[in-house]
Amino acid sequence: MAKIATEEAGYLLVSQYTDTIPNERRVRRGIAGSTSETILVLRNSRLRYVGRA
Repeated sequence: MAKIATEEAGYLLVSQYTDTIPNERRVRRGIAGSTSETILVLRNSRLRYVGRA
């Protein structure tokens, strides 16, 4: 997802955090599927940041 956002949509990747999901907390325990979740912080590279004066 980060690659698509940065290369195709023009966003800048500010931060990325991946955390594993314990098997006990997963909806489908023991079955193939997502074992981790990733949080992406993206910045729109087309917008300029204007600081306070």
